[in-house]
Amino acid sequence: MTNEGYILNPTSMELIPSKWRPLIDLVKTTILKEFQTDLHSIYLRGSVARGSVTDRYSDLDLFVLLKQFNIRWEVADWLEGYHENWKNEFPFVKAIEVMCSSFSENIYASNPALAMIIKTQSILLYGPAISESIPAFKPSKEMMLNYRWLEKDLQAFFAKANPQADEVQEITKVIIRSGFEVVMERVGKYTTDLYLCYQAFSEYYPNWSSKMNIMLYYYLNPEEDLGVLTPNLKALGDWLVLEIKQKI
Repeated sequence: MTNEGYILNPTSMELIPSKWRPLIDLVKTTILKEFQTDLHSIYLRGSVARGSVTDRYSDLDLFVLLKQFNIRWEVADWLEGYHENWKNEFPFVKAIEVMCSSFSENIYASNPALAMIIKTQSILLYGPAISESIPAFKPSKEMMLNYRWLEKDLQAFFAKANPQADEVQEITKVIIRSGFEVVMERVGKYTTDLYLCYQAFSEYYPNWSSKMNIMLYYYLNPEEDLGVLTPNLKALGDWLVLEIKQKI
């Protein structure tokens, strides 16, 4: 963070591990081929962009801005045709994501959540730079994303008869980051690191710390029996949804 309390972008091309660069180049080349003249720009975000990858746990998260109108965080419709081949060629990646949104001359006004992602947690891989035109961010509601979908994500997870490992990781990641968002403004900091999110949450909600620790454990061990996770996820999730409505 700056001395004024604004969030600094922690991503850098220099931080990307060398073994991930051929995969990034391959996906970038495919994006250019698939979108051609509709493409405005390509961005990389997530743990790969921060240089904090863990083999078989980290996704490759890219998103593109397109010249088409009314596209708001949609999966590239051609991705499925490449995904398995990419994972087979690069077995250290958990999954590859390519999301699409519309470009806007004033993206901060038209899509503030995406503007925040561009400004604070993304690397431009291709296209015109627009980050400098986006205002700086402080730890605030503008920085919060996960809490918005927590209730629906919990309902969807509990509707599954046999959740897969990646679904366990996704719901535990969402609940840990949602827990951090409840305390973000009180902490006065921003992070996407799950352990740091857990620590900050536990400082303000020690009575719920043990249940949040279970979420962290299952994120790291998603294939274990869900007998411990399920009741703790239900209790913590129900409480957190109510706390979000009061605090955010």
